[in-house]
Amino acid sequence: MLNFASVWEGIADALPDADAAAHGQDRRSWGEWEQRAAKLAGALAAHGVGADDKVALYLYNGFEYLEAQFAAFKNGSVPCNVNYRYLADELAYLLETADAKVVVFDASLADRVADVRDRCPELSLLVQVGDGELLDGAVAYDDLLASGDSAPRLDRAGDELWFLYTGGTTGNPKAVMWPHGELIANMGLHYGVLGREVPTSVDDAVAAAVEVHGRNRATRLLAAAPLMHGTSGISSLQTLTLGGMVATLEG
Repeated sequence: MLNFASVWEGIADALPDADAAAHGQDRRSWGEWEQRAAKLAGALAAHGVGADDKVALYLYNGFEYLEAQFAAFKNGSVPCNVNYRYLADELAYLLETADAKVVVFDASLADRVADVRDRCPELSLLVQVGDGELLDGAVAYDDLLASGDSAPRLDRAGDELWFLYTGGTTGNPKAVMWPHGELIANMGLHYGVLGREVPTSVDDAVAAAVEVHGRNRATRLLAAAPLMHGTSGISSLQTLTLGGMVATLEG
């Protein structure tokens, strides 16, 4: 089965100058995005974050969400979406049940993280995104990224997980635990428009992305919904796996 990190690394090698992400007027090429994710993955690994460790993303839409998710994939870790509307009890419940080792959070949400950190015994690394006073014991995202050596590329099985936490109608948040390979296997309609079967190797997946660009048909997804929600979360994974670009709004 295929793994998102392995496919995305191959696309970055083949199409380094193509757009991978945009936030407002700023853009990141595939080469830049992959290099930053590799640096962040190396920094996380230096903090002991590796295979099967859970990385909670308590973030608004932006480059950091996509980079941190990619970095987690690179290390074999499991990114967990966290609804930024959650207050202390829901936040603590999610971080505890996920056994989250890392939480990457927006600076505006620092007070909520401070309220629950002592309730989450597995939580060992707090990473703060954005301006504002740094939460005691946290590390600034940009400082963490700058501190790491690029993580080596790994052989991956495709059964690594992506967590999609859902909530709001069924009590406490619950995680759908989705293997990368199964998410990619469900992209039949996406590859069908190219007259292709769903790829079973990284080389095939990269070739499909190169073909899309050669036809000038690369997808540009406006992730107007939150990336922490399945609507933009899943469609962004699909867009990137076809070598497209994910755009997010500043507000």
